[in-house]
Amino acid sequence: MKCWAPIESGVDFEKRISSIYPAVPANGRDQNAFDQLQLELSLEINEAMSQIRQKLLENFDDEVREEAQAFATKMRKVNLDRFLNNCAHARHTA
Repeated sequence: MKCWAPIESGVDFEKRISSIYPAVPANGRDQNAFDQLQLELSLEINEAMSQIRQKLLENFDDEVREEAQAFATKMRKVNLDRFLNNCAHARHTA
């Protein structure tokens, strides 16, 4: 199924992680570099998730479709809450 295609090639992704890891102090790892990587990939991740969600919904019955849509709504709220918390944290640390 095409929707399972990698967001980036595994090797490229691993190279980016390995370039971040040595730069992070071992005694209190700073998440900023990892958060930046996630932010850079968020558009690709969201597009892939939307494609996967659409393909799944097309192939499930109504009950499963309704449950999946309810779960997607819940996850959007969780992601929004996480984003707002990150914004509040960034304001306090700036």
